[in-house]
Amino acid sequence: MSRRLWLAGPLAAVATTGLAALSPGARDIAKEHLRALLFHAAWRPEPTGRHSVGFTTLTLDVGGADGRIAVDLWYPAEPAVPGWAGRLGRAEAAIARPTLARAQRDAAPLIGAGRAPVILFQPSWFSQRRESSYMLANLASHGFIVVAADDFVHYPGARGPDAAVRAVGLDYASDAAFRLSVDAAAARSRAAAGLGSSILDAVGADAAWGARADLSRVGILGFSFGGAVAADMARRDARVRAAINLDGSTFGETGQRGVERPYLALFSGGAFPSAGELSSPDPVIRLDAGLTLLESDRQVARADRPDQWCFVFEDATHLDFCDRLVMPPFSTLREPRALDRQRLWRAINAYVVAFFDHTLREDEPPLLRSAPLSGVRTVLEARALATSMAAVAG
Repeated sequence: MSRRLWLAGPLAAVATTGLAALSPGARDIAKEHLRALLFHAAWRPEPTGRHSVGFTTLTLDVGGADGRIAVDLWYPAEPAVPGWAGRLGRAEAAIARPTLARAQRDAAPLIGAGRAPVILFQPSWFSQRRESSYMLANLASHGFIVVAADDFVHYPGARGPDAAVRAVGLDYASDAAFRLSVDAAAARSRAAAGLGSSILDAVGADAAWGARADLSRVGILGFSFGGAVAADMARRDARVRAAINLDGSTFGETGQRGVERPYLALFSGGAFPSAGELSSPDPVIRLDAGLTLLESDRQVARADRPDQWCFVFEDATHLDFCDRLVMPPFSTLREPRALDRQRLWRAINAYVVAFFDHTLREDEPPLLRSAPLSGVRTVLEARALATSMAAVAG
């Protein structure tokens, strides 16, 4: 038995008895230290760009009864501070953010870089802004300023929808309940997109960052439900040049009509569910499979639109598009999964960087026009493979 698994039982016992006594913030940090210990051998990717990465938390006024909200900024920074100051900064990051991407907190922004393109990150349902830190740090190393926001349920005082809309999730209790929740999700996505636009306004108005952020070159990056928000922002905010949807469904008018701007969708390997999943007696499996297939079919129908791409990563699951690919969930201790995490992380992030280089810098990275990387298929290739496998099985 590995040392990691040998430690799992005692550490889990300590966690259940000790973590409950901590405040929510301290509890979250303690849980991440526990996860970092259990997965001490996990590979942590270094940024692939040439710039050092800075990290800071910014408070913005976006309006409303209590409209001051916190966002994180990941940005190209001056090289790391040598000596004790640099060591203390790295120690602070290791203590406060043990499983997140390493970055210099409050580092000086890169001098002489001019205004940088801006990418707004939208997280998954009810999640917070640090769930994809390695991807955001990587984008900053390539010269982008990344603004990461929480799901707006965490901003109760900001201008936006009422509490009922903020709390909407997909309801799998019945077919009728599911349809109603999908309609409500469309309203939630539109409202979150509106808050995203207010965040861009506030960044532009900020005394320090407004002079560094080029809001004429804005991209939106969203994971899961954040992908729906990214697509809605691309339809509704004229500043948005391009959007990336990381394994998310889209809703309402945006889902029906798509995005008339450069758009990249990256999907997990289950993009085309099996007939068994689509007819499952378990409503969660059946309804989720139907929603997944609907989104994949939409991307097939739009495959010939200019500057729109959709790729399927055969080995990926949904959570592989966030930091859980790098620092796995606790459940993987019991269910080890054979996966080349380094290859998959590099492939996903190569497409993300290439797309934003193309759309926000007008570069022409060959990756987008070339044959897909190993383990990656275009959505048309993925559909053809799923069709042939279904014919063989039938």
